[in-house]
This record gives sequence, structure tokens and C-alpha cells, in this order.
Amino acid sequence: MRKWKAVKRHPSIYKYSVNNGMRYGIRRIWLDSEKKRHEFTKSGFRTIKDAEIVLTKFEDNLYSDQKSPLKNEKVKVDDYFQKMKERNIKIGKWRIDTVKTKDQYYNAHIKPRFGQMPLSKITRSQYQKFIDDLVERGYAKSTIKTIDGIMQLIMNDADTYDVIYKNKLKHIAINGGKPAKDLTLEDIDYRQWLSQAEKMVNKYKMSMIQLFALGERREELLGLHLGSFEFSTDAHGQEICKITFDRGRTIQRLNGGPLKTQASYRSIYVTGDIIDSIKYAIEQCKNICDKFGIEINDDTFLYRNEITGDPIHPTYPTRLFKSISDKCGVKIHPHKLRHYFATSAKDSNLADTAVAKWLGHANVQMTNKYARPNKNSVLRVYDGVKKKIDL
Repeated sequence: MRKWKAVKRHPSIYKYSVNNGMRYGIRRIWLDSEKKRHEFTKSGFRTIKDAEIVLTKFEDNLYSDQKSPLKNEKVKVDDYFQKMKERNIKIGKWRIDTVKTKDQYYNAHIKPRFGQMPLSKITRSQYQKFIDDLVERGYAKSTIKTIDGIMQLIMNDADTYDVIYKNKLKHIAINGGKPAKDLTLEDIDYRQWLSQAEKMVNKYKMSMIQLFALGERREELLGLHLGSFEFSTDAHGQEICKITFDRGRTIQRLNGGPLKTQASYRSIYVTGDIIDSIKYAIEQCKNICDKFGIEINDDTFLYRNEITGDPIHPTYPTRLFKSISDKCGVKIHPHKLRHYFATSAKDSNLADTAVAKWLGHANVQMTNKYARPNKNSVLRVYDGVKKKIDL
């Protein structure tokens, strides 16, 4: 048995030698209310600070009459993930869509490798190899970051609730991974795609595409209902339409549910020709409902299947956009129009905060990430400075 030596000025902390250096341990003795002697021992710390962190947590739990974190050392990754998921669902922190996404990534990647391992036994080198393997297998860097984000979520949560003494996997290196899909959209390609759309779809579906061009999320647009629109006139006689986003429709929530974040709840205002498109969509929605005997009220979803009368399925816009893209050779999907809107707004020198609120972003940093400068926007930067720099 290794010989432990007390560390000066660090009560209950000891040091001992190992083959590759020095390690530290904790030996804390205390008496319970019945005067019975107990001992809390833990070893293997690389630094005094690491040992002090665990000792401090133990002392806090001891004096508040809680169980020692040592009791949780054998908790497995899978067991903890399931309990963490249940807790976040119960308190309403995770939406059903969030749960499905995290489950998919966890079950496909983390569970096979670490699911049956105790949280406290996962080493940094093991986890780094796991990340490096994902890179070698050709995963996109964004996908690897998502997988790592779930693992970090598990470990940080376990750290917070004293299941482990610290998250040893923080700030892991992700060196490589395929770049994210190019979401740059040139103005000329957008116009070509839009022209093709006008030839292929009716006015009702075209109004939906026009609203997508405003940069809103798919779930928000499909969650629009008759009560989402408010028409008024300004002091100059110009008609204004207020559009409020307050619910979302996804594959998991066909009847509507909460939006992605608190910032997603917002209102935007439009003027001009798009108002006529919105009014047409509202009338067409009412006609479809009348045809199928569907009750019409403020909660009636705006975009409906013209054959069945049901609200359109959340996957329909993607299929519609693909059919247009296949016909004209310009690949555009609904989310790409969101990036294009952000790019156009930035290129027009609009205030970052105003654009962030329009898109439902919690901060301008996210909005700036969405902007994808295309050829024309970059040329406009050049045109704006070439006279001053004498080119």
C-alpha cells in the first residue's frame, strides 16, 4: 500500500508517489450523531486544487446532511442521460423536438461508445480518440460539435449535481471535420429560382414562398394562423400588416406548440404587395375550410392541404422547394432563404439588433453567423472604397 503523507496547510489532503510522479488523495474522518466513526477517502488527483474541489463539495454535503458525492461514482452515462432528459422534460426546458434530436445523436454516437461506462471513469484521452475517430470517418465539423455538445451537457450537469467532481472533458480539441454546407446564395440564382417557382405553383403556395423569403423559420411559418395577422393603416394612408409568431408546427407537434426560444416570440411588420399575397392566402384558407366543413377561427392554421383540408405537413415545404430546384438547377431549401435574408439585411446596412429581432435571434452574434456574403455584396464593399483608395 502506498504511503500517504499529509500536505502542509491542507487539512485532510495527502500526497503519495506513483511511477510517473505525484498524486493526491483525501482522507476525511468524522463522527455521526451517534458518535460512530466514518471515513471518506478518495485518491488519484493530479493536483491539490482538484482534491480541494472534491473535499469542499463533500464538506458542504456533510454539513447540510446530504449524501456524499462518492455514492454516485458508479453512475453510468446512459443512466444519467435518461434521468437528465426526464428532468428537463418535466420542468419544460426541453421541447419534444429537442428531445428527439438529442436522442438521435446520443443513441447513434455516444451510447455505443460510452453508454455503459461510469461517468467518473471516462478519461480525456479516451474521449479525444472518440472525437478524432469522428473526424477520420468524415463527419462534418458541425455534426461533431453537436455530438460533443451533448456529451458536455451530460458531464457539466453531472458536475453541477456532484455526481462527478469535475468535467474532465471540457475544451476538447476538434481538429478537422468536413466544412458545413455552403449556404451562400447569389442574387441572380435567387431570381432564377423565384421565376421558376412562379411558373410551377399556384398563388396560394407562392404566398407561402414569399413569406419564407422574409427569413422566418419553417416551424414558425407553418404555425401561422388566422389570428397571426393584423391589418392597419399608418398616418400617410399606407396599409401595414402585423405578423405575430407565437406557435410552431413540426413533425412532432402537428397541432402546434411552443417556439424554439423566448426570442422567437415576436411580431414583424410588412407593407406593399406582400400584403395582397397574405390576404389572398387568408381567403384561400377559408375557402378550403368551407369546402371540408372545417371550423374557422383565429386558431385555424393558414396553410392547408388543398386536397384533404388538413394543415400542410411540416415536410411539405422541403418537397416543394426541391421540385422547383430540380426544375431550374438552383438548389434552394427553406432554411437557405433564412440565410439569404440575413445576408441581404446586413448588406443593406440595417441595424444588427433590428435584424436579430426580425429573425427571432436572442443575440446579434447568431445573426452575424447567418450572413453569407455573396459575390454582389462583396463587390459592393469594393465599390464603396475603391475611389477613396485610388483604384
